[in-house]
Amino acid sequence: MDSNWDADKLKAEDLSARVSIVFLVAYENPSNKGDEEGLPPTNHWCLFLKTAGTASASIRVDMTPGYGSDGLRGKIEISSKPYECTNSSIKTLSFPATLGVTVQKIIDLISSKGRQKYQFTPEWEGCRYWNKTVVQDLQSAGYIKGGAKEAEEALGYYWVTPSGKQKRAIGKGTFRA
Repeated sequence: MDSNWDADKLKAEDLSARVSIVFLVAYENPSNKGDEEGLPPTNHWCLFLKTAGTASASIRVDMTPGYGSDGLRGKIEISSKPYECTNSSIKTLSFPATLGVTVQKIIDLISSKGRQKYQFTPEWEGCRYWNKTVVQDLQSAGYIKGGAKEAEEALGYYWVTPSGKQKRAIGKGTFRA
C-alpha cells in the first residue's frame, strides 16, 4: 500500500481473510445540520468488509479528506474491527461477495484502478462519489453480484436522522494520476 493508505489499525493477518459481505454504510448526522458555510447536511459513507475465519469481524475501508495543503486530498483509512458493521449507520446496503474474494484482492483492485489517489471537491464532498466508483469496480471485477445501481440510488440521498431522505447531487471528486 502506498502513502494514500493509512493502515496503522489494520491487522496484517486480516489481509488474507475471505470477504463474505461488502457493506456500504451511511453514518448518521444526528443534528441534521450542514456545514459552517451553509451547505446542506450530508452523511459520511464508507465500506465494511465482513470477514470470515479471522479474529476481526470486519475491515473498514474509509476514504476521508483532510490531507494535503488544502485538506482536500483523500486518504483511505483501513482498519480491523471487532464487529461486522457499525451501529452508527442510518442506511446500510449489503452485497454478497463471490467465493474467493479476500481483503487483499479488494485492496489490490482499489490500488490497480488508482482509487486511493482521490481529491475531494472544494466543499469537502466526495465520499459518496468515491464509494459509488469503488462499488462499480467491485461489481465489474466480479467480486460482488450486482450492487452498483442500488448503491448509486442510495448515495443520491441525504438520509435524515431519525428517518426520511432528501435528494442530493453527488459531489464528484477527482482521481489523481
